[in-house]
Amino acid sequence: MVERVVPLAVLLVASAVLSLVALPIPAGRAEAPFEMAAIPGGSFEAGDPDGRPDETPRPVTVAPFKLMRFEVTNAQFAAFVAETGHVTDPERRGWGYVWPGRWTRVTGADWQHRSGPASDLIGLDDHPVVQVSWQDAGAFCRHHGLRLPSEEEWEFAARGTDGRIFPWGVGAPDEGGARRANYGTNTCCAADMTDGYHETAPVGSYPAGVSPFGLHDMAGNVWEWTSSPDGDSGKYVIRGGGWGNNPFCLRVSYRHKNPPDIGLDMVGFRCPGTPAPSASPASSSSGQRARGDASSGSTRPRVSRSIPAQAIIAALSVQSLGGGMLRARPRLSASDSMRLLISPLAATPPATTSAAGSTFDSRSMAIAFAVRSASTSVTAL
Repeated sequence: MVERVVPLAVLLVASAVLSLVALPIPAGRAEAPFEMAAIPGGSFEAGDPDGRPDETPRPVTVAPFKLMRFEVTNAQFAAFVAETGHVTDPERRGWGYVWPGRWTRVTGADWQHRSGPASDLIGLDDHPVVQVSWQDAGAFCRHHGLRLPSEEEWEFAARGTDGRIFPWGVGAPDEGGARRANYGTNTCCAADMTDGYHETAPVGSYPAGVSPFGLHDMAGNVWEWTSSPDGDSGKYVIRGGGWGNNPFCLRVSYRHKNPPDIGLDMVGFRCPGTPAPSASPASSSSGQRARGDASSGSTRPRVSRSIPAQAIIAALSVQSLGGGMLRARPRLSASDSMRLLISPLAATPPATTSAAGSTFDSRSMAIAFAVRSASTSVTAL
């Protein structure tokens, strides 16, 4: 086996430098890792009289809360995994569901390999993370002091109070030639390239489709997990439609549901910033943890290319620094890579926020830097 020696000093110097030199931070983005939109709360009629039986109209009241303006991205989820060592349900099971025209169980499909072992996240940092279960999404939100939205909160944030059919209004997603969402064919249900992307698109790619509160991709791109159980089915409600759906499924009232422990390549999530509310119709106290509001005209977040998701994933291959020298070997498996504990660099330095809005600590950046410099994963002798 060919081995390459990498001095431990390289990692330590990189750590010291990166702990002193922060990545570029856009003004107003350093207070918290996500851009949150203020949702004022109010009363509205949920559902659609022309929809399916489970869309029967009903009055609902929600309390004020804040919600991520964009869906959680691959880069943000990679940072979460790097910090916590979280292993997703599809990784534990060894498979996830992929949509090539029908839901198919694919061995090796997970958030790092959304379509199966041959796929990766290169160039997809600012695309929404997929192949994460309801349980995985909840773990991410809780880690950041947040949670998943109820489906009533989600629908209110998507449509407001004026009874619109889609987040942008009542017109079709391609009316007048302006694309308002990333979705599939106009007849159910297949992906296509008409909107510029065969599957997921970078979050915030369709500003013409924002909701009344300036939220992006509330229709299309990926379905989004909610905290709401679907009766006593043991499943949880997802909302919003995805890249493989037709416009009917993009309606703000459309509901679907999935078991809480599976991942799919068309389902992601976003988190709100208040304590969990009571069952609808109800109101709850507002206790925002998230940063102050941004304007509803915000453009999509610019993802830093300095620490891409692939580099963070590579950094997870570091298991320990038990000696004074490191020797390279072939990359560890994804499951082994998650067991990351860096003892000589265990002191947690001040957090740094990337231009993507994801928080990386200097330790993670130093590891990623060293791994990228060596162009290989490392492990202790």
